[in-house]
Amino acid sequence: MSATQHPAVRVVRDRTVRIKVIDDCGLACTFCHNEGTPVTADNRGRTLLPFAAGPGRTGRVSVYSETNGVGFLAARMAPDMAFRRAVRTVARAFDADEVHLTGGEPTLHTEVPALVAALTGMGLSVGMTSNGERGRQVVPQCSAAGLNRVNARERVGAASAGPHHPCGMRLHPPLLQIPSGSRL
Repeated sequence: MSATQHPAVRVVRDRTVRIKVIDDCGLACTFCHNEGTPVTADNRGRTLLPFAAGPGRTGRVSVYSETNGVGFLAARMAPDMAFRRAVRTVARAFDADEVHLTGGEPTLHTEVPALVAALTGMGLSVGMTSNGERGRQVVPQCSAAGLNRVNARERVGAASAGPHHPCGMRLHPPLLQIPSGSRL
C-alpha cells in the first residue's frame, strides 16, 4: 500500500442500547463480565460498600465491578410502564434503534418474551446474548414476540462429553433449535 492509499475503514455509529434484564445465571464462566455489576445473589443483604466482587457462594465473578465504581445491585426488569418509559428515554437520548438484552442469562427471566414484545411494540429492533440455559423453551416465544437476533454461546454443563467451553465445562449438543418459519 502506498503512502497515499488508505485502508478501507467504515465507522458506523452504534445505535444499540444494552439492557441487563436479570442478574441470575446458572453458570460461572471466568470470562463473564456480568455487565460490570456485582453479582446480586452474592451481595444481597450487604450494607457496606464495596460489594464483594466474588467469587461468592454462586461461584460467579464480575470482573469489572471493582474498577467501574458501581454502587448498586442489578434488579430484574419487568415489562411494565416504568420499563418502557426508561427504555424510551434512553433510546431517544442516544438515538438508538436497537435494544440488546443481556444478563446474567436473559432466558432465565420468566417474562423475557413480554419484554421483547414491549420493546418491539416501541418500534425497536431486539437482540439477545444467551448461553442458552433455557433457550429451547424461551427463544421460540421470543422470536414470535419479535426477537430478531441471538448472540449465542454453546450451552454448557458439567455432565456432557466432548470439547470444553472457555469456562472449563464440557459443551452440550446444539444450544438452540429454531423452528422452521422462525424470524431469527
